[in-house]
Parts: sequence; C-alpha cells; structure tokens
Amino acid sequence: MLELVKGLDIGGAETLLVQRLKVSDRSAFDYRVGYLERSRRMLVDSIPSDIPVMCFDAESNADWRWVRRLRRYLSDEKIDVVNVHSPLMSSGVRLAVRSSPSSFRPAMVTTEHSVKHHWATERLSLVTVKLDDVVVAVSEPVAQSKIARKARRCQTIHHGVDTATLREVRRNRHLISQEYELAEGLTSILSVANFRPEKGHLRLLNTAQDLHRERQDFCFYVAGHGPLEEWVKDQVEARRMQDYYKVMGLVPEASRLIACADIFVLASDWAGRPVSLESGVTGQLIPPDDQNALTSALRMMLNDPPRAAQLGAAAAESAKSFDMRESSQQIEALYASLLGAR
Repeated sequence: MLELVKGLDIGGAETLLVQRLKVSDRSAFDYRVGYLERSRRMLVDSIPSDIPVMCFDAESNADWRWVRRLRRYLSDEKIDVVNVHSPLMSSGVRLAVRSSPSSFRPAMVTTEHSVKHHWATERLSLVTVKLDDVVVAVSEPVAQSKIARKARRCQTIHHGVDTATLREVRRNRHLISQEYELAEGLTSILSVANFRPEKGHLRLLNTAQDLHRERQDFCFYVAGHGPLEEWVKDQVEARRMQDYYKVMGLVPEASRLIACADIFVLASDWAGRPVSLESGVTGQLIPPDDQNALTSALRMMLNDPPRAAQLGAAAAESAKSFDMRESSQQIEALYASLLGAR
C-alpha cells in the first residue's frame, strides 16, 4: 500500500494520515509513504519506524519529473494499491498508474479531504478522476463535491482521531497545560489552523478584541504555521492584544494542545471534515464569514458555563463514533476489496 502526499509538513490531511498509520494493521498490509518535496518533511519522524518513506524529489509544483520516478517505483516495489491525499498531485499519479503495464498496475484511490480546491487543480481533477478505482470522501459534503460526484465510484469514510490518546491527555490536562504555558485561572480559547486566508484569522482577531471589551477572564491561543503568521503577530502588537492573544506558531501533536483547552474555535471559510462538531449538540456551527455570529457563539460559551459543559460532554460521547481505529479498519477493508477484485 503506497500512501502519497505532496509534503509531510503539519497539516490536516497529513496529520490524519500519520495518525491512521499508527493504528493500521501492519501485520496484514505492507505500507509505504511517498511525498514530493524534500523540504516539507516535519512529520517524517512521526511515521512508524517500520513504514518506509520515499521522497520523489520535486523541486516545485511545476516539476513533473516525479511522475517518471513514481512510475518506476510502482514497478520496482510491486505496489498493489496507491492512495493519493493531495488533489494537486492526483492527476500526475493517475498518469503514472494508468501508463504502467497491466502486469504491475496498482489500484488507484484518491482521498478527497476538502470541498474546495484551486480552480486549476479542480479542473485537472475533473478531467482525470474517472481513472480512479475509488474516490474516498472524508464526509458527506465532500462526497457531494464536484470531483467526488464525477468519480466512477465514491465511498464516504469519516476520518476520526485517536480518541484513547486524547482521553488520556484530558485526564492529565493540568500538567500538559503547564507544558504549553497556558495561563492559569483564565478560560483558554484555542484555534489550531494554518495561517492562510481561508482560515479566518482576521475574524478571530476581531472577535477576541470585541470580547475583551466586555470581559478580561479569557486568553486566546492560536497555533499553526503559514504565510500569514507574521501578519497576525503584527496585528496583535498593533492592537495591543499581547496580554490575551498568544500566537503559538507551529505546535507538533496539536491534538494534545486541543485536549487541554476550555473552548475550541475554528473560523475557516470551508473544511472537508474539521473533525469537530454537530451544531447545537456537540458545539455551535456558524455561517462562514459572519463576524457577529462568531462573537455571539463565543460569548455564549463564556457567559453560560453549564451549557458549554453540556456541549463538551456530548462531544466526548460522540467521539466514539469518530475513532481513528474505525476509520483505519474501513480503509483497509476497501483495500482488501480492491485486491480481491484484481
């Protein structure tokens, strides 16, 4: 089984892949991981040591020489199933797979993690997606996206989290909060999202500023990395928000940090599966790009602790349905069916 990603920096799809590999059945499946850009390798050491990792050495998005290297690798390693987790590279992988001789041509799977892509990436995918044996959608909205609906076959598999590990972290949250230097005695509001325009960092800044005019018993923490990180830091300084708005930068194993927070907020314009909530039951869902709704939702969490606790308890219960081990078993069942059909 070859799992392919563009890079192994910390991101949603990349982190989900690493977590799944940690709980995978490696006695039944021989896993390999491949990625394109050698500079993007922060998660390489997080991959289980018994899983080989291969870099195909692309210098940039325009360097398509990796397709030839991948094609040779598929033959040399006798790969049975390829699963691609990057829409940008999926078209090139399809070319490598479908141009391989039938005697060693693997089954082709694409995992769609988002409902929205760059227009050029989407156009390429729409033209080539019928070459896939299966498209895996991480949620029902993703299954209804243009690319998934164009596929010959689409299967929805909810990608979860390692619930057992997170429950253990939650039991020891006081010690781990000290590790991350979360302020004692203040309500911690956390957002983990890369610093990109679609992640809504301007809305978070405005919301924190609005709420701080009303009360001062909370502290915002934002973790992630990306091109807007320095801009956010400059905004915090210019607005004099340093006492209650902390830019933490890149945080490895951010799920441990999430498990320590009192309130988690995600202000993204879109996400395929934010792995977080059901509105009104396990949290509060608001329309994208609605500053007032975001502020009101967080105000409710701060002003009504019993209601916030109720939502948190419901979220903990619902997490049983989103265990990464269940996701891994479903994906491996799909792999087995593809191999059986061949």
